[in-house]
Amino acid sequence: ALQIKDLSFQYEGSTTPALSGINMQINYSTINLILGGSGSGKSTLLLSIAGLIPRFIPGDIKGKILISGRDIHKLEQKEIPALYGVVFQDFKYQLFSTNALYESAFYPSNLGISRDETIKKAKKSLRMLGIEHLSDRTPSSLSGGEKQRLSIASVLSGGTDIIGLDEPFTDIDSSSRVEIINMLHNLSKNDKTVIIADEEVILPERYDWVFVLKDGKIINQGRANTILNYPLKLIESGVKPPDLTLLSPENNIHNLEDLYDYLKASDIKYKNKKSRKEPNLRPVINISSVFFSYDGKTDVVKDVSLTIRKGEIFTLLGPNGSGKTTLAGLITGFLKPQKGKIEVLGVNPSDIEPEKMCRIIGYLFQDPDHQIFSETLFEEVAFGLKIQKLKQKEIDRKVKTYLNYLNLSGLEGEDPYSLNKGERQRLALASILALEPAILILDEPSTGLDYNEVTSLMKTVIELRERGITVICITHSIWLALKYSDRIALMKGGRIVKVGAPETVFTDDDALNESGVIRPDITSLAIRFGGFARSAGDFFENFEWRGKDKLSHLHRGLS
Repeated sequence: ALQIKDLSFQYEGSTTPALSGINMQINYSTINLILGGSGSGKSTLLLSIAGLIPRFIPGDIKGKILISGRDIHKLEQKEIPALYGVVFQDFKYQLFSTNALYESAFYPSNLGISRDETIKKAKKSLRMLGIEHLSDRTPSSLSGGEKQRLSIASVLSGGTDIIGLDEPFTDIDSSSRVEIINMLHNLSKNDKTVIIADEEVILPERYDWVFVLKDGKIINQGRANTILNYPLKLIESGVKPPDLTLLSPENNIHNLEDLYDYLKASDIKYKNKKSRKEPNLRPVINISSVFFSYDGKTDVVKDVSLTIRKGEIFTLLGPNGSGKTTLAGLITGFLKPQKGKIEVLGVNPSDIEPEKMCRIIGYLFQDPDHQIFSETLFEEVAFGLKIQKLKQKEIDRKVKTYLNYLNLSGLEGEDPYSLNKGERQRLALASILALEPAILILDEPSTGLDYNEVTSLMKTVIELRERGITVICITHSIWLALKYSDRIALMKGGRIVKVGAPETVFTDDDALNESGVIRPDITSLAIRFGGFARSAGDFFENFEWRGKDKLSHLHRGLS
């Protein structure tokens, strides 16, 4: 289906190649995974296959890309979508039509065929993705998972047999992730070839072949169960391996049932019988019976009551459209509830002046580029301090302190957009922390970051908690919520389903089912052995079994 020979590419103005010596072959009717961290070249590779590089994104390209034996560099751009279609990382920007049917019909409508044939192809594509019932819905009214399916349908509607997807699971909830990857697997069994670029291994058994990229080069490739035998190499590449892999890499066991049988036969015992006590911390946010509606008709926050405490990491977890971000907007005072009461440090947030509120609550957006606007790192961090009318000497001191704290020291005079996304996120966080707020809200902090960047960010968050700052985290990432949260609120349909420590929330099957949150295999495994684990490292610490010592080097490496 696809052959790439000695492909190299360097962006115009760059001093280093984004891709170097790429050789790969992908067969028809397979599902393939390209793994790599930030800057590994995954997106560049998908855009190169689509012919968008170098036609629309300039640079120096060498090598050959053959799709069904045809050299794409000898084809006109309009010929390529019939052979290969790509769904971009931010797939929402590919949707522009007034309803789902017209969105799916856009590509075939440009093929010079009749209207009836166009609609037939569009409906077939929607049906293939299981969303034909959404034909009359506007794309903006769909959930994240539904938008993702529509993006895929709109690419497939023209008849292409090969589709590439760039980090397709980033902004969708856990249930939608599983549904979409299963759907893509089914497509591969029905004469479609699927290529997924990602920073995390989800359902590894679904993939026929895996490539690992680092610094623009393929450093490993093979079947998933072979690649997963080297989890430290994946982590070094910015990839999060499945937790189960970290418990038996030398035994080549990568699924829950087989690992359960192996550990049971190895006389496993739960050694940590102590239940973690919730600290008795002072409340800083009180929410009582709050309702909110954008249109005055449909409540998107319904009868929510919560208490959030000083110095805890409190996570709002739930599917797309569950009300997480809206609730955060109510806490900041950007939105006002129609019913109920909210108090932040004993005061209604809507009554607090903005210049004072920024010293109480800091908000890190999902995309740091939405809050970075200055020409240098120094000016970015200094901006809020100047609004506070601090003396220049104090501004200089705080800018230096917080750039150093976020590992950005020495870059004061640089353009923020010369940084990678992880560095820009740290810059945005530095500008917030310089104002020394009591409460920090993180909106989807893992979006666009690889595993190592997320881990680095969350280490900073833990340090902030230790300093007494309250952190509210809004996320779809179950592993992140489970590993780092002191307490979690499950949300669904604007309501709070369950609140408590991870040990409480993730042992409540009814609450998880109601909120559509899928319990990770590592936690299910621990529960089956009478214990609890937030992560593979937690499991390793909490359990003893025969042969555990063989994994000690792995977990030392992880720490």
